[in-house]
Amino acid sequence: MGADDRAIECVDITQNKYEVLAAHILGTIHWYYAVCNVKTLELHRLVFDLQERLQKSEQEIDIMKKDTNAKFSKIESEYEAVRDDIKALHHKIDEGIKHCMADSEKLMKSIQNETRITIENVKKGLDTKVRTDELEIALHQHAAET
Repeated sequence: MGADDRAIECVDITQNKYEVLAAHILGTIHWYYAVCNVKTLELHRLVFDLQERLQKSEQEIDIMKKDTNAKFSKIESEYEAVRDDIKALHHKIDEGIKHCMADSEKLMKSIQNETRITIENVKKGLDTKVRTDELEIALHQHAAET
């Protein structure tokens, strides 16, 4: 008794049915006898459940990716806005410093000019005082001589 004869007896099919099943290209017909069929169905259910869970997980991952990408894009946009604000602020600060420097220079020149004028006035006052003192001394000397 060959392997084919044992298979026919095991599954209780006719020789003609066995030859039809055996003649198909491997993988195109799946046929199991009753005992194996129960286990095969369990295996198929398990595979289909796993496929369903995998598809659901992939969909959830896609949703999370989209959500993460949207949040990342929003953060990038906000970051760029903050960078632009900082650049504008730096420009305003630089301009403010330039104006302050110009105002400081003007104020310094004004104070220098006022100080120079005050010093000149003090010198003139001192010169006048010295002349007045010299005149008084000269008058006192003249009066004493006369």
